[in-house]
Amino acid sequence: VQVSSDGGTSWNTVTLSGGTWSYSINTASFPDGSKTFQIRSTDNAGNQSTVSHTLVVDNTLPTSSHSIAGTMGNNGYYVTAPVVTISATDATSGVASRTFDGANYTAPVTISTQGTTSHTYFATDAAGNNSTTGSFTIKVDTVAPSAAISSHTSNQPVRGTISLGGSVSDATSGVSLVEVSTDSGATWSATTLAGGTWSYSINTTSFPDGSKTFQVRSTDSAGNQSSSSLSLLIDNTPPTITHALSGTLGSNDWYTSTVTLTLTATDATSGIASRTFNGANYTTPITLSTEGTTTYTYSTTDAAGNVSATQTVTVKIDTVLPVTLFSSPTGNAWVNGMVTLSGVSADSSSGVAQAQISVDGGAWQNATGTPTWTYSLNTATLSEGAHTIRARATDNAGNLESTATLVINVDNTTPGASVTADCPSMGNDNWCKTPLNIAVSGGAGGSGVGSLTYSYNGNATTVNKSSANFVAGTSGTVSVYATNNLNVTWVHL
Repeated sequence: VQVSSDGGTSWNTVTLSGGTWSYSINTASFPDGSKTFQIRSTDNAGNQSTVSHTLVVDNTLPTSSHSIAGTMGNNGYYVTAPVVTISATDATSGVASRTFDGANYTAPVTISTQGTTSHTYFATDAAGNNSTTGSFTIKVDTVAPSAAISSHTSNQPVRGTISLGGSVSDATSGVSLVEVSTDSGATWSATTLAGGTWSYSINTTSFPDGSKTFQVRSTDSAGNQSSSSLSLLIDNTPPTITHALSGTLGSNDWYTSTVTLTLTATDATSGIASRTFNGANYTTPITLSTEGTTTYTYSTTDAAGNVSATQTVTVKIDTVLPVTLFSSPTGNAWVNGMVTLSGVSADSSSGVAQAQISVDGGAWQNATGTPTWTYSLNTATLSEGAHTIRARATDNAGNLESTATLVINVDNTTPGASVTADCPSMGNDNWCKTPLNIAVSGGAGGSGVGSLTYSYNGNATTVNKSSANFVAGTSGTVSVYATNNLNVTWVHL
């Protein structure tokens, strides 16, 4: 068996073994393309037969390339899943297969793996030639970063300058920018970004009171963006607070009972958070009972932290009745003519406004002065004997006390009594041999005889009774006068 590769010009004997033969040919010695080989066999009798076989010689490698289709973001990142297409050509035998990342490639491949990945590919032609292995690196980030405002809660009341803040994250390309918008996204301002947190200072006084929506937007290095919003309740207006007092109102703005104080606070935006009365938390109406004049303070705070102007209220309480005592005259004293009644009225809270006198249940008359007072009483207008004097005081709050009582005895009758000196046993020459009896007889007035005074030769003796015995022992002159209980001397002997 012989083989010819030059159209039968020359023949090369092949290796014959049994019924099969083989012959090695280096196709590299032939140009690429169609090549005809002839095989001639000769039997032992010399008979020959020839056949031809045409092959396609292909010793040139195929070529392969790749292309990527997708949305390119920033910094070489695809922000949509890219589609990789492997293309291959072979001029002679044609492309038999394509291999991508070690697997047979039949159709474009979508790369969904996030981050940076490396890939390889090649083509094989029908002759078995493999193209040079191609490689490429692709960066994919299709996931937007997270953005949230965690420094405040939804509809939280705020005032003054606040610091918005929160956390951001991006698993692939990383967060490159966080911005805040206060005008519904018309403009954006960069925040301070440190690690995985951001912050932004906002002066809320530049906005009107009420609900305000803030937006935060984060951008990763690939250009992906996400945003979120949070509504806050801006309140830069202090609340207002008033008080109301209830109780028994007397005179001169004094209360004559305990006083109930009620605080009422209003806030148009964030609402009232607390009320403070005299430094303590106020929750329900307060009963005030401190006697005298007391000044209290109160204020209110709204939910945003605004504090009202501190208010004051002065409360005057006097629930204690004044007390009156007579100073003169003393009880059951005898009086006549014009008598000055005097006393003291005391009140520890509002003070005494007026003391008054009533005689025998008659009309009340104003005394003069406080707290020490006097009243001139003309006893000539009264009947002889005992009379009841009542005194009372009214304080500046209008409290009227129970009365104080004094009994006096009036004696305006001129005494009509006589004084006698009687000698029970008269001797010679007008000598009295027994003690001389001296006595008052007749009318001494309502107050009665208070004392007898007798004088012998200028030596006076007074006794508090209406009669006395006198022993002289010598001759001389005796003079006697009587005095009633009003110290009125009215008769002499």
